[in-house]
Amino acid sequence: MIFNLILEGSILREKNQKTQSSISPKEQEQLGVFLRAFVEGNDHPAYLHPDKTNTMLEGIKGNIRHSAMSAYLGPIYWAYRKCVFPAVALSLLYLICVPFFHWFAVILLDFLASSLFFRVYRKRAEKIICKAKMSQPTREALLQYIKRNGGTSMPAAILAASLLTVAFLLVVMLLVWSGLLQAWYGNELFALLFSQG
Repeated sequence: MIFNLILEGSILREKNQKTQSSISPKEQEQLGVFLRAFVEGNDHPAYLHPDKTNTMLEGIKGNIRHSAMSAYLGPIYWAYRKCVFPAVALSLLYLICVPFFHWFAVILLDFLASSLFFRVYRKRAEKIICKAKMSQPTREALLQYIKRNGGTSMPAAILAASLLTVAFLLVVMLLVWSGLLQAWYGNELFALLFSQG
């Protein structure tokens, strides 16, 4: 799924630019309102940050290609932004690659998470807005649906961080039990880390 997004990235950007140029100014304004509602969600106005909202909107439009927060937090930030299934896929990549390829994998996966985030987020926004247009009878209900399904989720981020930590520790324990960690790092380091005295 993530690798398909890499290949589709330039196609989505071109499609987004063509779509924006082919719709009327009124429809563009309406789409802007829907996207803003999606980014802000149901947050209390006191917690909204216009600069952060504008950055997210620029990223959705394709004007920003990398997300710094996604590079720092990876799947935790994706879960925070309610992109749950892509966050799970990215977490699995981290769990599979990091123990075997070490820091190179971390740098590569952080770059991957950073460069794919806005594409994933834009697809989610489009899906929610389309679903809202088909299921909600009034404009107010449509906006409420978009806000409810957009925005952020701190519980999802905390859960993602917890699960990722536990899963990573389990992978490390499995590697220790299988002897692979000792083979990679040598007997001296292994003895230093796991000595009882």
